Amino acid sequence: MQITLLNYTELKTCAHAIRTCWQSFDKSDEGGERDKELIYRVGNKFKHASTLEHLHYTFYIQGISRATLQELARHRIASLSVKSTRYTLKELKNAESFSPLNAENLKRAEEFLVFTYNEAVDKASVMALENLRLLLQENISNDLVKFAMPESYKTELTWSINARSLQNFLSLRSSKSALWEIRNLAFALFEALPEEHRFVFEECMEGGEKNRIKLTLQERDKFKIYLEEFVKQVDRCAKIGNIKEFKIKDLESNFFDLLKGKYEVKLDVGSGRLKNDVCGIAFTRVDILGNHYANTNKPTNRQGIYIYFDYRYKDKEYYIYLGCGNETKKCKAKSFIESKNYFEGEESLDIDKILNKFLELAEEYNKIPKEDFLIL
Repeated sequence: MQITLLNYTELKTCAHAIRTCWQSFDKSDEGGERDKELIYRVGNKFKHASTLEHLHYTFYIQGISRATLQELARHRIASLSVKSTRYTLKELKNAESFSPLNAENLKRAEEFLVFTYNEAVDKASVMALENLRLLLQENISNDLVKFAMPESYKTELTWSINARSLQNFLSLRSSKSALWEIRNLAFALFEALPEEHRFVFEECMEGGEKNRIKLTLQERDKFKIYLEEFVKQVDRCAKIGNIKEFKIKDLESNFFDLLKGKYEVKLDVGSGRLKNDVCGIAFTRVDILGNHYANTNKPTNRQGIYIYFDYRYKDKEYYIYLGCGNETKKCKAKSFIESKNYFEGEESLDIDKILNKFLELAEEYNKIPKEDFLIL
């Protein structure tokens, strides 16, 4: 399989389309960091994905099977120009026989076929290839002969698609449940994208990117502001002895929105009165919530696996770690986390350190497969 990116739309075109709505052209930096932040925020975060349709990509895809071509055709909003069997089957007509089925002929057949590396299937494909070759030599028209083509026969195409449709394709076809060949194609297409465009698609990819926490400089500043607000509210409630004035729901909502809905956020400050000595924030992956998962439907601080910011307000110290509640049920993820030493303490409160450590732990957290959180 070989992927070549032939052409693509510059980011500034997409940014211009978005800025048309507000007539904010004067704020553009011609596809730079400011425009990239705008594209991500409007197209990905707020899901106004029609704006992403102004980004187009044209790929030359070589060496995929006709079976994968059929799957590719299910993705409607794309343009395909495919190698024609009517005009190109002469490539096989002039080939030498693939019989007998020995190592040399199997290797020759790979010029025309995508092998599955299942011996029985691959041998059957070569036999079908040889039958096709013999039919061609009988001067039967290519339009009829192609009905005898094996699904494994290689083809190539020029494929054009907009960013919104490409997001859908990558989301579905990078999944572990996708057929191996089209899954390989999904990853190859992503790798062929320009480096500066990949931020549009990273969250669509299976294997951590989907849940990956990426914060712009502005969002990093907001995260620190929300942490500082949490600390201030804890300190204020510690003085008055109760939590009546603690704006719990507002802070939880602010963190949830900032983390793009990927993490459920639970403030742990007590009920009625402030908790003794320790208050905290639990950040839990949304994709591992459910009856069959260790975190159950709703995250709690006693049951579940989460990143926990632990503020010891009497000593003005914090801990931030990836850990488990005391009542967490047995699962592979729990055993894995307990085998690691993610617990780290600091003597003094440093918001920048908290943020950097949170992002580091989030990377580790998101690498753990979803199925590892299923209750054993």
